[in-house]
Amino acid sequence: MKQVTTFLALVCFLPLSLLAQKGTISGKIIDKSTGEELIGASIKAESSAGNTGAVSDIEGKFLIQVEPSTYKLTFNYSSYKTEQVEVVVKPGEVSYVNFAMEEAASELTEVVITYTVEKSSSLALLTERKNAPQVSDGISYDVIRRTPDRTTSDVLKRVTGASIQDNKFAVIRGMNDRYNAGYLDGALLPSTESDRKAFAFDVVPANLLDNLQIIKAGSPDLIGDFGGGI
Repeated sequence: MKQVTTFLALVCFLPLSLLAQKGTISGKIIDKSTGEELIGASIKAESSAGNTGAVSDIEGKFLIQVEPSTYKLTFNYSSYKTEQVEVVVKPGEVSYVNFAMEEAASELTEVVITYTVEKSSSLALLTERKNAPQVSDGISYDVIRRTPDRTTSDVLKRVTGASIQDNKFAVIRGMNDRYNAGYLDGALLPSTESDRKAFAFDVVPANLLDNLQIIKAGSPDLIGDFGGGI
């Protein structure tokens, strides 16, 4: 009678011990193209039994102990595609999941960088003169506003190599108005005289100028119809 009792106790005990056993998910994560181990990849395990996770070690390996269940594994790694697989975990068993991750294709979009240059300061004007391919001189708004000049023709007198004829026509390097060209914000100034090619600079107030620049030599990016300056 004693032997029968012992046998029944063992039969009842074994299923309880099996139910208490956990399972293991083990594997290795590598790069699909190179086969190199991915260090620090994130592995998230989700199921009705609970959620957990791990991070791959220096050999790309990971180990997760979980309750027996069906798990959805999510693999994450920087600049790689997020991948998911399902794995069934049984009590006391190891489920092996070796996974090769693929790099995410990155498409570069066009980047347009725009900027504006503040040309009203003396420093900006000096920098432009230094980088210019041709000989130039000028005067900035910082200097213009400290002068009593009322018109652009008055300002022109202060630039080296320039002078004014009849208080309105520019003479550059000794050449009179017909050999010079004037531009305002990149647009060619039309002649103000009916009988000749000339522009009267006294019609433009000095306080409207951000800067005044005179180009004294030609370059490929400039028009070729001037002999004195622009």
